[in-house]
Amino acid sequence: MNNIKTTKKYIGTVATLVILALLIISAGCIGQTGQPGQDAGAANGQNGNTGSATATPTPASTEKQPIAPEKLAEFMPASSNTWKAEELQSGIEKDGLTLMSWASQTYDNTMSPASVTITIQDTLGEPIGNADGWEYFYDFTYPNYEMHAKKVQEYPSWLIFDREADTITQLTMIEDRIVVSIDVANGQLTYITPYENAINFKKLAELTKY
Repeated sequence: MNNIKTTKKYIGTVATLVILALLIISAGCIGQTGQPGQDAGAANGQNGNTGSATATPTPASTEKQPIAPEKLAEFMPASSNTWKAEELQSGIEKDGLTLMSWASQTYDNTMSPASVTITIQDTLGEPIGNADGWEYFYDFTYPNYEMHAKKVQEYPSWLIFDREADTITQLTMIEDRIVVSIDVANGQLTYITPYENAINFKKLAELTKY
């Protein structure tokens, strides 16, 4: 691959991942305040659903079905005294000809303006899940924006720092289909860890086999 093609792939990867992050955030109604500590309810691995899921459209019987939103919601961590879960949001939306399901929950810090939002989305393997960014791992560093490739529980992941928005986002791809987003607003990188540890990524992967 020559330098021109490499540069185009590099730029295209950034654009794809930025769009991916925006799609996940908009689909999951992600909150904009975040900062969990190590005592987060996520650390106990319990289900943290405190509200009812939003109404979802009834898909046509001939369409390939995504994982039910309520199944995705079962992976949401529990609240704690320091981190209170907002009402669960979930649903099924159509992207082109494909139905995609999602569940999202925000955890507000009771002692600061910080929050963490978790969004789990079943893309059914559509381009949002098979973007070049998940294949080609490069680290990108700009004055106010950084992206770093990593692995989370053996799965490919991007860690994104947006200093202008004061957010840190970790996007993890499971079986080229499920995207798990952990978004910290007004907080620190260490706030991701307890929530990441509380989600069983391998069990999420098992859902893609049915």
